[in-house]
Amino acid sequence: MEVFRRIGISHQVRPAAIAIAWILRRPEITGAILGARHPGQVDDLLKAAQIHPNAAEIEEIRPFLPEGKGTNVPAAAS
Repeated sequence: MEVFRRIGISHQVRPAAIAIAWILRRPEITGAILGARHPGQVDDLLKAAQIHPNAAEIEEIRPFLPEGKGTNVPAAAS
């Protein structure tokens, strides 16, 4: 998406790193399981851990990654 590409350019990272950074900065998220298929993706993961989106960037991202009530219990376990 264009917003992730544009914010990524300002942080000198790929769009995926911006999405991961947003997830890692969510206070209600206690951890994220991430994987990589090639070395370049590992670099993105490491960079994402160092990115701190500012308030304006968060507001730009919010419509694309909406917040909502979730559950940590899979439907099959209910």
